[in-house]
Amino acid sequence: MSDRSVAAYQLLSGLLEYPPASPVNVSLYQEALSQLPEDEIKSLLLKHMEYLTTTEEHQVAMDYVTSFDFNEKCSLSLTSHICHEERQRGGMLAELKQLYSQAGFELVSQELPDYLPMVLEFISVSNSELGLTVLETVRPGMMKLLEGMKEYNSPYSSLIQACVLATTPEFYLLQSQEEYAHE
Repeated sequence: MSDRSVAAYQLLSGLLEYPPASPVNVSLYQEALSQLPEDEIKSLLLKHMEYLTTTEEHQVAMDYVTSFDFNEKCSLSLTSHICHEERQRGGMLAELKQLYSQAGFELVSQELPDYLPMVLEFISVSNSELGLTVLETVRPGMMKLLEGMKEYNSPYSSLIQACVLATTPEFYLLQSQEEYAHE
């Protein structure tokens, strides 16, 4: 994976975590953004950074909770959007956990393995084959999440749209191939 794509996935993962109690360290995010090529993903991330820098901290936290915690259509648990039965969802979660384990990725969070920030962190450090398998598993849920975000008109919609673009199999594989071309 190229340094640029690792930076994009890690940046998206960090921005999708619950907002910290202290002010967001915008300079860290801007440094990561500077590594990204000028494209639609960067444009969407810049839009979200503008929202973060022009919105009061308590409002950012409230928007986050309202968007992701109080709205079923916008859950960051991706399998919840595509599995209508608990048994099916449990199977998908077990499969994701096994894929993470195969890659040597240890789950130390309280979150389930389908939690979008965790998925993004995983694909930033995994090999292309395992990362693509995880993406194929959760991407339908990500598409449903994007639909819900647009319907709700959340300020986090641009971030989810950037996630969808950055996790298309074509983009992901292209980034993985760029890494091998530079070796």
